[in-house]
Amino acid sequence: MPSVRDILLRLLAPARGDGPRPVAVSLLLFAAGAALACFWVLSIGGWLVFTICLGTIMLAARACVAGHGHRTWRVIARLLLGAMHLFWFYSALALAAVLAWSVPWSVWLVIGVLGLLAVAGACAARARVRVPTALPLGIAITALLGGWMREDEVLRCDDYLRLQSSAVTVVLPTTPELAGCAPGETLIVERYPRRFWEYPDGQRFLVTTQRGAHNLGTYTPSGRAVPNWLSGAACLMAVGATEAPHCFGDGKAHGLAASTRLNRLFIAAYGAGRGTTYALPLDGSFEPIAEVHLPSTTGQIYLDDERDTIGLFEDQANELYRLRASDLAVLGTLPAPFVPDDVHYDQTRHQGVGCVALGPLRRIDGQAYAAVAFEGTPFSARALAPSSQYPSTWLALSWGCDWDPQTRRVYAAIATLGLLQ
Repeated sequence: MPSVRDILLRLLAPARGDGPRPVAVSLLLFAAGAALACFWVLSIGGWLVFTICLGTIMLAARACVAGHGHRTWRVIARLLLGAMHLFWFYSALALAAVLAWSVPWSVWLVIGVLGLLAVAGACAARARVRVPTALPLGIAITALLGGWMREDEVLRCDDYLRLQSSAVTVVLPTTPELAGCAPGETLIVERYPRRFWEYPDGQRFLVTTQRGAHNLGTYTPSGRAVPNWLSGAACLMAVGATEAPHCFGDGKAHGLAASTRLNRLFIAAYGAGRGTTYALPLDGSFEPIAEVHLPSTTGQIYLDDERDTIGLFEDQANELYRLRASDLAVLGTLPAPFVPDDVHYDQTRHQGVGCVALGPLRRIDGQAYAAVAFEGTPFSARALAPSSQYPSTWLALSWGCDWDPQTRRVYAAIATLGLLQ
C-alpha cells in the first residue's frame, strides 16, 4: 500500500507508468482532462493563450512521468500541477454549487466513475494505466459551463407555472408566449432582461437586455423558439402592454443611471469589442439624444450628478472610463481592477460600492476582496474584507451586494463559499 504522500502526489500530478505505452496513454488522458478544464480560457485569451497554458501544463506533466531529468525540475512541475489541480477542484466545486442542476445525471455518473478510478489508481501499488484526476475534473468543469450556456436563453414552463401558483405576480414577462406555457415545455428567447429602471409613474420600465448564448455561436438549444419580443439592447416596457416594447441598440446593455439635474437617463452598453453610452430624456420620446463610442467593453456605470461625472467600468476589469455627464465628453481613463455587476453610489458623500469579488483573478494593492469601496471623483478604490484579514476572499466569486449608507455597512453574498460577508 503506498503512503499518503504518494497517493496525494498521484492525485495532483500524473505518476510514472510501467513502460512507454502506459505512460503515453496516461498523458493522453491527462491532456484531454487538462484541455477540458482550461477550455474556458478561450473566451478570455483566445487560442494562443489556451495553447500556451495547455502546453505549459503538458510539459510539467511530462516531467512528472519521466524517469530521468533533473530532480529540481520535477519538483517544480509537481508544484505547478498541484496548484492547477487545486484550482480545478475549486472551480468545479464553485460551479457545481450553483449549476449542478443543469448537468444531466448520466454525466454526473460518468464523472463519479472516473473519479473513483482515479482514486483507486492512486491507491494501487502498481497500475499499468492510471486515470488522471484532471479527467473527471475537466469533464465536470466543461459540463457545468456548458449547462450554464445551454440554460442561458431558455425559459422552462414548469418554473413559470410553479411561480404562477405562488403569491408572486409577473409584471413584465420576457415574452407574452409565457401565457400559453404548457407543462414540460421549453421556450427559446432571442433576448432576455438584465436590469431595469422604474419610471416615476410606476407603469413604465426601462429594461436593459442581452442576447442568449445560442446567438453567439453554433449551438442551438432544444425547445420552441418564440418571436423576438425584446428587439434591442434597451427597451421601454409598459405594464399590461399587448404590443412589443420599443427598443433600440445592439449588443448587451447593462448599467443604468438617472440624472435629475440634467433630466437624463444614461445607459451603458457594449458589443463587438467596444462600448456605447446613451443619453435619453427622462421625459419624452424613448430615443437617444446623445451617444459616445468607446474602444473598450464598458458595461457598468456610476453617476456623480453634482460633479458632472460618469464612471464606466470596463468588462475585462482593467480600467475605468470617465465622461462628462452634460455632453458625454471623454475625460480619460484610470486603472480599475474590478468590474462590478451592481453599483451603489451615494451622491452626498461622492462614494460608492462595487459589487464584485474575483478571487485571485483581480486584486487591489495585492489583496483579494469581497466587494470594493470607491471614491467617485477623484476616483480611488479600496478592498472590502481584504484577504490579509479574511483569507477566504481568495476563493470568493461574487457579483451581488447591498449596503446601508447610514451605518456604512456593506453586505456581500459570496456564492462560491455560501457566505454573507
